[in-house]
Amino acid sequence: MKLIRAGVFFLMAALVLGGCASQSYSENVVAVVNGETITKEEIAEVIKERKLLIDLTEALRLVNGESSMPQREAMIQAFGINEGDMTPGQKRFFEGIERSSAKIPTENEALNILLVEEVLHQEAVKEGHDASIDKVREIMEESKRINMEAMSQNEEALKEYNEYVEKTASIYHQYGFASEDDYLNKRIDRTARAMAINTMNYEFDKVMTDKLPNIDLPQMERGNAWEDYGEYLLSKAKVKILKPEYQIEHYGESWSHGKLNLKAASK
Repeated sequence: MKLIRAGVFFLMAALVLGGCASQSYSENVVAVVNGETITKEEIAEVIKERKLLIDLTEALRLVNGESSMPQREAMIQAFGINEGDMTPGQKRFFEGIERSSAKIPTENEALNILLVEEVLHQEAVKEGHDASIDKVREIMEESKRINMEAMSQNEEALKEYNEYVEKTASIYHQYGFASEDDYLNKRIDRTARAMAINTMNYEFDKVMTDKLPNIDLPQMERGNAWEDYGEYLLSKAKVKILKPEYQIEHYGESWSHGKLNLKAASK
């Protein structure tokens, strides 16, 4: 009897320990980053949002009467750079801009966007940059109020804004949103995450001022370095890719500065 009881005890212990060692996830979970899951639905949402933003950018271009110049070409022109004379860092910077705003990502690219966003947000929270939903709403409402006040004093700007709202209404409807406000409210959590990451990025820029090689424009070097730091944090995270069709992609270069102190300034 004692042997049977001992056998049952060890069997139960093995089942419990086995369950802890091989945690099961829902079928829609694609990856886990330090315990936080990324789902197929979130990947689809990233792709949908990028399509929406591309369509909104095109609508704004039409309202402003701008030419249909590709974004990469327009950016290069704005920086006053000859594409044939670009340094590797400059090429990488423009490729990153294009990849992050003007190109519809594949599912794997969308996953990688979420992976880096997750580790950056986790780091931002650790460093004291977390942004509450209430704070985000307050900032959005204040920003809208200031913009509307400014446009009310500029008849041409107000006319262009109303035209933009009219043109984009159908675009928002196409993507399942009643209006721009509906879209902003439904993604308020992502906006809060982005705000936390952006405030940490501000600290990053200050810390990196004396660490960059000063080969290219500071904006470019900081942008490339930020991408490197995000990939560095991802390399230090506990990441599980649960679906064989997905994999981690690397766009940056090796990070040589270690983990930075990017704590929020005391208020």
